[in-house]
Amino acid sequence: MSWVTNVMVSIDSNDRPNVEALSDWLRTEAPLRDRPGRGCGFLCEITGEDTAWGGWKYPECDMWAGALNHADLNAVLDHIAQMPWRCPNALQVFMMDQEEAFFRLSMLRDGELRQYAPVTPDEETRTSVPMTSETWPRVTVGGGRVRGHCVEVTTPRCDEAAGSERSELIAGANGGVRSPC
Repeated sequence: MSWVTNVMVSIDSNDRPNVEALSDWLRTEAPLRDRPGRGCGFLCEITGEDTAWGGWKYPECDMWAGALNHADLNAVLDHIAQMPWRCPNALQVFMMDQEEAFFRLSMLRDGELRQYAPVTPDEETRTSVPMTSETWPRVTVGGGRVRGHCVEVTTPRCDEAAGSERSELIAGANGGVRSPC
């Protein structure tokens, strides 16, 4: 049986050698969480010119991603924190462990890898728990209504004349809402 952690790492382009070294370490040396052995996966660049994202332009960021299996996440985060990043303030690490419904965001600040979202580092909202208004806070946004762990809102369209509206589901962990514009 597998235990998968989705990982994305955003870096400054000057740190490409570091993220490549991280990927090699994950492939060959990273300890596993619950069994002997080494190596849990690797990272691939997802923002190169040969990748497909929505929109008419290529992404203007350097992002790497991988699905790690049985990774010892504390060891992975410790390793990332100890690497000699050239632009440490640009480093962002997104992790979504098996059965979690959201990514956790960590960033290097003052030589320490800190979790910035969700705000409570030990928050344990799992998808195995039914997502109801009791497990996710009820949120009202511009007349929106809660549907599962998302908020349905009606927003003005960014590309059409004022007055036209659309309904869209916006993921809302703890009521977080992004603008569609």
